[in-house]
Amino acid sequence: MKKIFAILLCFILVGCVSTSQKKSSGKVVIGASTNNEDALIAELYADVLESKGYDVDREYGLSEQDIFNKLKGNKINIAFNGMENISDYLQVGSNSADNDYYEMASNKIQSKYNIRLQSYTKANRKISFVMEKTNSKKFNVSKLSELKNVSSKLVVGVDSSHSNKFTELCELYGIKDWDSKSVVAYKKRYRKMLDKRVDIVMGSLNDSPIKSKRYVVLKDDKSYCKSNPCVLMVNQDYLKNNKKVVSYWNVMKNKITDKKLSTLNNQMNSKGLSIEDMGLDNLM
Repeated sequence: MKKIFAILLCFILVGCVSTSQKKSSGKVVIGASTNNEDALIAELYADVLESKGYDVDREYGLSEQDIFNKLKGNKINIAFNGMENISDYLQVGSNSADNDYYEMASNKIQSKYNIRLQSYTKANRKISFVMEKTNSKKFNVSKLSELKNVSSKLVVGVDSSHSNKFTELCELYGIKDWDSKSVVAYKKRYRKMLDKRVDIVMGSLNDSPIKSKRYVVLKDDKSYCKSNPCVLMVNQDYLKNNKKVVSYWNVMKNKITDKKLSTLNNQMNSKGLSIEDMGLDNLM
């Protein structure tokens, strides 16, 4: 009986030791913008951190103001947002995410919000207008500047999160008479175009439907559409003691290319998956 008790005691002690060794690497609260692709990238990264032992909380669908204020107050530790969204909020203008532009935004965000901009993905996510090929030929439109002459004949589908971008591009390209505008849900834009409810939609270069031969992305012939890669933003106080968190991002970001992001979008749409359904195995 004593031997059995001794053996059981050993198992209990071994169990206690193994449990104590499985210490959490810490807690991380991740935020993401209203852009589905930012939330998708945030979810993939959350999986990376969880695989490294971190306890991760998620806050997706945040406005730019929410992201900046919550990061500044350390209510979220890190967040994902597009470079163009960041520049618009900071009122730092540029047509590309080159080093000079990145440096300007980085300096302003550090001094005003105590946020450090980290590196961004290879995926571009440029916004443009998309038409079916049949409509493109019907109205003789292949580039954005040609919309000025036919806009009154077209019903455009715009989701609420891109309404400001729509207005901006119309002003830049001199489209003053686009009265036929329909607000559509982001995920239903292409379905409405197929159902002939809208003639043209705003889309990203990484939208999965436009990879088929059925659609045409109108050329940004005046280069007014900004580059919009996804950027990791970190509260500087949190970063001081959690530099490993960023080191994992520096490995992962290189795998997020235009092609891969488009594939991920296609997997979500074709299988009816939500952001939370996606995991690291989808990225690899």
